[in-house]
Amino acid sequence: MASAGYSVRPLRAPVLGSIIVRIFIFRRQNPTASSTTESMVPSMRVFIHAPEEYWIGRVMKVYGDTLSAAKRNIYRSDKARASYYRHISGKR
Repeated sequence: MASAGYSVRPLRAPVLGSIIVRIFIFRRQNPTASSTTESMVPSMRVFIHAPEEYWIGRVMKVYGDTLSAAKRNIYRSDKARASYYRHISGKR
């Protein structure tokens, strides 16, 4: 899989219970490179995903939250994470 400036190589997606981990190793274009040998920078992205039922159960177990409190805390955490991502990346 490749796109403009990216050479993406997905690794195996191990399943840890209900959690799915995807790791992408790629080389991205370095816009400040002075030569072609410096133009590609090694990079890695890690995506971790779990079903909502797993999240809720985990939050309830770890923090002792009720069902409604667990859902509220997960929503708040996801909203903060999305805001942080938008801030540092300039993307939506």
